[in-house]
Amino acid sequence: MSKDTRHICDVLREEFLEPNNLSRIKAVKAMQMSNTVYSHTAKGKQMPSITFFSKLAHYTNTDVEFWIEQHARWCVERAKDLLAELKPRPCFEDKVLTCEEPEPYTDKDLIMFDLNALVRDNKKVAYNKKAEGKFSAFPAPPTMLK
Repeated sequence: MSKDTRHICDVLREEFLEPNNLSRIKAVKAMQMSNTVYSHTAKGKQMPSITFFSKLAHYTNTDVEFWIEQHARWCVERAKDLLAELKPRPCFEDKVLTCEEPEPYTDKDLIMFDLNALVRDNKKVAYNKKAEGKFSAFPAPPTMLK
């Protein structure tokens, strides 16, 4: 990876901590951040939060946008690296897939999503006309759970 696509924790270490002879532990304490959160972010196990970016910006006296853009560049570069490692799927080798704008959901679709979610949770759904078209859910009888 080129220098402009470094991970934000590498940038912090190389540009701010090492030149000032500061340790990571002292920096984490000064930022009032959990060592575990920093460690997981540095290892790529956890995505940094807005709070993480804000603390970095405050501690280093930089803009939040700098850290967010740096992380975005790193993510794009990492995704490209991972994509290059993937083998093409045989059924799509000769086809180019395009993304089309999906049809917007209608109210009926959204109601069906809600109904399906309730049915999956082993609940029977009843439409209550008196409650201004709202759905009410109650436990399903044992015969419906089979």
